[in-house]
Amino acid sequence: MSLPKRNSADGRCYWMKPEVQEELQPLFDQCIQDAVDGKITRLDSLWPPVVVSSQGAPFEVWQLLRAWTETQRAETLDAEKAIAFSENLRRQSRWGEIDHQLLEMLKRELQEKYFVVTGNEEDHFWDRGSRSRCCVLPAMWR
Repeated sequence: MSLPKRNSADGRCYWMKPEVQEELQPLFDQCIQDAVDGKITRLDSLWPPVVVSSQGAPFEVWQLLRAWTETQRAETLDAEKAIAFSENLRRQSRWGEIDHQLLEMLKRELQEKYFVVTGNEEDHFWDRGSRSRCCVLPAMWR
C-alpha cells in the first residue's frame, strides 16, 4: 500500500487537516482500531509522541485520543475496548499525554450527565489542572 506524503510541519506524521481529511480518514480509523487491538508502535522518542498503525501510517497520540473520546457515549461505551485503547496509547507515550482527554470524556459523559454540583465537602471532585475542587453528587441522591 502506498501511503500519502506526511503533512506535519516536521514531516514525522499526518495531521488531520480539512483538505486531506477524506484521504487520511481510512488510515486514521485504522490507527484507532490498531490502538484498540494493541497493534501500534511508537515512531521515535521525540515529542509529541507519534504512533504508527499496522499499515505504517503515523499519527500523533493526542489526535487519535481526541477523535476517539469525542465519539464515546456513556450509554454505549465498551469498557474493555476503552481500557485497551487507553492502555495501548499510554504504553506508547505516557499517562501525561492521554489523561486530559480521558478526564474530559469522563466529565462530559458521566459527571455532567449523572451528577449535580453540591456544597458538601465530602463530595469533592479534584480538578488537577486548576487545583480547584468541584463538588458533585449523583443525580439519584438529589
